[in-house]
Amino acid sequence: MDNDNEISRDEDTTDYESDSDASQKAPVTEADPAGVQFEFKKIGKSTKEGVLVTHNAFKFTKNNWSRDGSTYWYRCSAKKATGCPASATVKRAEELEPDGSVVVKNYLLEVSTPEVHARFHAPDQASMIVDDLILQMKKYIEANPMLPVGMI
Repeated sequence: MDNDNEISRDEDTTDYESDSDASQKAPVTEADPAGVQFEFKKIGKSTKEGVLVTHNAFKFTKNNWSRDGSTYWYRCSAKKATGCPASATVKRAEELEPDGSVVVKNYLLEVSTPEVHARFHAPDQASMIVDDLILQMKKYIEANPMLPVGMI
């Protein structure tokens, strides 16, 4: 270094909190999962109920389920690409309606916070909009199969 005002890259002149301190402050799961908005979307190759979407921004794919089929565990769909450890647990209950029909209801038991995702990837809301548009187009085509797609 020729100039006395230059600082070498090895010298640390700022006092940053370590990443481990920041991760301890952020909660891993939502305190009240019942208050989190979630839905299932049949997109791409998804089967049965489809992909779980929480916080209107994060997709989860089914990872495992209980033997009796009442509890399902999901993992972040970006896990392979980014290593995101976010997960969700859904309880499925079949309830008998007054008219005698059986209705399946889903309850979110546990879900990771957006902060858990944020450490690995950003929310992909553009993808959610595209998925919604594709679902709408599929509904229109199913309603009018003889109508040319360009006319829809």
